[in-house]
Amino acid sequence: VCWSSFGQDGDGDGIFGQIYNNDGTNRGEEFQINTSINNFQNNPAVSGLSDGGFVVSWHSQNQDGGHKGIYGQLFESDGTNRGEEFQINTYTNDDQAYPSVYGLTGGGFVCCWTSLEQDGSSHGVYGQMYDNLGKKRGSEFQINTYTYNSQFGSNICGQKKRWICGLLVKFWTRWEPERYLCPIV
Repeated sequence: VCWSSFGQDGDGDGIFGQIYNNDGTNRGEEFQINTSINNFQNNPAVSGLSDGGFVVSWHSQNQDGGHKGIYGQLFESDGTNRGEEFQINTYTNDDQAYPSVYGLTGGGFVCCWTSLEQDGSSHGVYGQMYDNLGKKRGSEFQINTYTYNSQFGSNICGQKKRWICGLLVKFWTRWEPERYLCPIV
């Protein structure tokens, strides 16, 4: 489980976590996830990995030269860091925020987020695939094809038994001001 905590890391919000056993009891102590503590780190997302570890992603304020950027950290099953904190987004203008992350059955993970102005019209939904060592697989990619106004608020779900076939379901919200609604796409 992970969350944002104000002031606990010494400067703004930080990302913290706690591992639990199957019976709901704590496994060890609560721990800090983010390494960079300047400004605010918010909106964490966590997913288990096929090798028993897990990945946490979040957005961080003013760390990448833009306003917000997406960062991640891989962990072993016991909560020890697997490598260093890393930047997920490649495009760094304006805001990249509100990540979601999903561990892939064959190893690795995919992270998706909302990016401001990258698609030429307000917010768009983007993603990046990684292997189980945290190395990028391919380039950052755009998920939404409709780009008028805003597409935001991404979530990922998959069907573990079908990942070999490449099944990935991605949800986001699209703002349509002329209709005054935000349907789930």
